[in-house]
Amino acid sequence: MKRKKNILLIIIVFELLTTNLISQKIRVADLSLKDSAAVTKNISVIANRALDVFTSNSKPDLYDGLFRLQIVAGKYESALSSIDTMRSTLGSQSIINWRQFGFPYEVFCRSQMQLKFSGALPTSVFDSVAAAVYSQIFPESRSELGNYLSVSPSDLSARYSKLINQLVPVTSDSIDLSDAYRICKTYNSLIVLTEMYPRIEKYITDEENSKYVFLDSLLIPMKDGGTLSAIMVKKRTLTEKRPVLLLYNIYAATSDRAAAEEMADHGYIGVVVNTRGKFLSKDSIFPFEHDANDAYEMIDYLSRHKWCDGRVGMYGGSYLGFSQWSACKKMHPALKTIVPQVAVGIGVDFPMMDGVRMNYMLQWSHFVSNTKLTDYLEMRDQAKWSDLCLNWYQKGLSIRSLDSLEGRKSYLFHRWLDHPLQDNYWQRMVPFGKEFAKINIPILTTTGYFDDDQRGALYYYQEHLKYNPNAEHYLLIGPYDHNGGQSEAQESVQGITVDSAAMISINKVVFEWFDHIFDKKPLPELLKDKVNFEVMGRDAWRHTPSLAAMNTDTIRYYFGSKKNAENKFELTLSKNKTKSEIKQVIDFKDRSDGKIWVDNGIPILQDTILWQPGMMEFESPAIISGINMNGSFCGKLIFTINKKDFDPMLCLYEKKSDGTYVYLSNFMCRASMNADRTKRNLLTPGKTYDVIINNSFMISRKIEQGSKLVLLLGIVKSPLWEINYGTGGDVSRESIKDANEPLKINWSSESYIEVPVFKK
Repeated sequence: MKRKKNILLIIIVFELLTTNLISQKIRVADLSLKDSAAVTKNISVIANRALDVFTSNSKPDLYDGLFRLQIVAGKYESALSSIDTMRSTLGSQSIINWRQFGFPYEVFCRSQMQLKFSGALPTSVFDSVAAAVYSQIFPESRSELGNYLSVSPSDLSARYSKLINQLVPVTSDSIDLSDAYRICKTYNSLIVLTEMYPRIEKYITDEENSKYVFLDSLLIPMKDGGTLSAIMVKKRTLTEKRPVLLLYNIYAATSDRAAAEEMADHGYIGVVVNTRGKFLSKDSIFPFEHDANDAYEMIDYLSRHKWCDGRVGMYGGSYLGFSQWSACKKMHPALKTIVPQVAVGIGVDFPMMDGVRMNYMLQWSHFVSNTKLTDYLEMRDQAKWSDLCLNWYQKGLSIRSLDSLEGRKSYLFHRWLDHPLQDNYWQRMVPFGKEFAKINIPILTTTGYFDDDQRGALYYYQEHLKYNPNAEHYLLIGPYDHNGGQSEAQESVQGITVDSAAMISINKVVFEWFDHIFDKKPLPELLKDKVNFEVMGRDAWRHTPSLAAMNTDTIRYYFGSKKNAENKFELTLSKNKTKSEIKQVIDFKDRSDGKIWVDNGIPILQDTILWQPGMMEFESPAIISGINMNGSFCGKLIFTINKKDFDPMLCLYEKKSDGTYVYLSNFMCRASMNADRTKRNLLTPGKTYDVIINNSFMISRKIEQGSKLVLLLGIVKSPLWEINYGTGGDVSRESIKDANEPLKINWSSESYIEVPVFKK
């Protein structure tokens, strides 16, 4: 779950882009880096040496890294060129103008270039440079500049000091490029925003006050004595009452002001309400728990405000997608529509994926509960979290020990661990079962094929239509990740090139949706039917009345027990005449694969290798003619095991004729919860069971002629997830002490997967 607002914010905050640096060394023997003062004194030299060897796996990451290193190295003209290149790689210019990206960095560089002639930076020079840069930004994007005030110079200074203390003194004659990059990147943000923050704050404030009317210290009272902090914004030129657009947001930040301005720019009353306990609210912070109860009273308050015409619409992504569904637990008549984007499926895909809990939930709990705002600095210290998870995995501790290993207890972490099922604790947060039948407002759901929360978004969509078949509920899905599914498309996603047809602004579609609902304007052009999806590789959108109508057939592949010439098991198109078993043994005590998992925590989705260790590989015959894989693969795993439970995992790839692998989908679950997330039914060792593959990630992609399908089959065993040792007890308390006998699985050759395809 990541911060909503839009992809700009995610790029701006200095630690949010993870750069995959090749393991190289920077020579520093002549610099004598004995303390932090020596590092800071030589920082430009370090940056120049890092530039000599710096590289990255993706263009946006590369230019993001380049311009920061170039600024620290004093190469301002080069930095400006890298910033412009970065803008052009973020998205098609026909979709969105990215001039707002890097605003303070461009102003800083141009101001420093002016210093060659004028010495100290006077206000007149800054104002002249800032005005010139500001004038090139689209008016509808200017409100986003407030995002640059999300991290204060004091926070950056503390971050820099902490990082330096971790990395110095340097006792060898060289340092890792990755460490040099982290130092320079943090220092870059520190020097730029220390210089620019107060100037930009005043500049933006003056601009904002000339355009908007703000109510930015609102406290909305709840009947139980709690409060919600809010900000409301409208254009100064707006005189009539208008609908409220609402972000119901746990990620409290000064940039909430910018988010509300964006809504006001589209002619609405812009409102951001922080969930209970955040920002000005003095209540304790309990994510998810109060949102449903608070939403009704909050919407009632806003609908009766003097600026509002009595109608409210909600949108937003990730947690903000969840919070919209929470508002539907008890429907307020003023709520006329919601647009949940990449919505977290609470109890479904967070903090567990179909019963398997993720270590990330500890990291996220600190993200939202450390402060009344949002702790971006700790959240994005990815080196810390990777090291923690690897250490935990190698020690073989229970997941309940993860926070103790970090050095501080998390009350939220243990609260969630105490609810491993989709029980009443989670059910009371959002509509459940027949409660979906009462939701009769128009809804637009957006997500992506590579969205971490796709399964959550589709859970709500499918449950809504299951209990309310005539619901006016639209789905928009394409080749987007968690960020792209709630903002703007990018030209590539983790190594996969995005079709030009998919290069859309989802943000634009969202506001067109609101104009349709509130002002009776046409539906967004892309919403030609209830299900709207882009077919990767065909560079085209398709539109169907339902998910089922996406495909016309399925291709069933059985698990072959024989191996082919490449020593891989076969996926066969016909059932084996003789039933057989494929044996798999997993040693829970073996932790030699830990670093491989951590290093590939953000996988490249198109690659020449399959890196997942400990998984068996099955390969299909070559596909004779190209097909469209449309939807989620399903199937049945038939097996016996020697334990009372396990967590199966499958990953499906297209293997192209040139040998490259393209990720298609995956599936994981807790076997004992496969039939029902609300119950746990333990297995009997030696008895034959089925696991139904019913919740894999959806995709639409042209599978090329000559390609093969490759299936990886194994269990969840990595530093990133809870480990189910199969004792049948509380999995959160199991540890390597429970490993004992390895897990032995006998997979039946009658097991199969079914790939949904569309044939003309």
